[in-house]
Amino acid sequence: MKSAQDLATSGTAKLRLHSIAARTYAHLGDPDCVRYELEAAQQVDQDIRDDHHDDMGGEFGFSRERAAMSAGSSWLLIQDGANAVEASSRALELVQARTEEQRSVKVEMEATADLALAQLLNADLASAIATLGPVFELPPEQRVDGLLLRLNGVRSQLTVPALHRQREAVELGHHIEGFRRDSARSTLPGAPRYQLGS
Repeated sequence: MKSAQDLATSGTAKLRLHSIAARTYAHLGDPDCVRYELEAAQQVDQDIRDDHHDDMGGEFGFSRERAAMSAGSSWLLIQDGANAVEASSRALELVQARTEEQRSVKVEMEATADLALAQLLNADLASAIATLGPVFELPPEQRVDGLLLRLNGVRSQLTVPALHRQREAVELGHHIEGFRRDSARSTLPGAPRYQLGS
């Protein structure tokens, strides 16, 4: 990973590589390295551009809001609710600052689900319920895999001892199950069933 970071020429490439490294260390359960990579990502100068990552964009692009969302996901993997709330909130601020034409609904809704999970890690059920309001308004065709998988995480967190007996947590869990069941993907022949904890 360090070799790739050294070879990267554009700010966007470096930002993406530091974000990937942070996620890798999060999966390994190394919070110090997660913090190091995310702090390095924040120092990247995105004014340094190249053709692939900036002008071509697409799969090569990596916006600040995607980086912030990725940071939130990394903090979630190591169960750091406070930093996950901060990063996911930042992702939402960045995406919502864009014009309607520039805004990515996918990034916005996935960051919203991450924020809700972070709030649950902080035992803030009321905020998580309020946060997920816009997600539940999505039409079936916009309920993409990344969002459904994140909602799996939210659903799992609702079953922890501190929450699972609360009426609001039970109702939110049922709401998530209905949302997933009514997604466009779940109605396709042979579509996988999203299981709790998958």
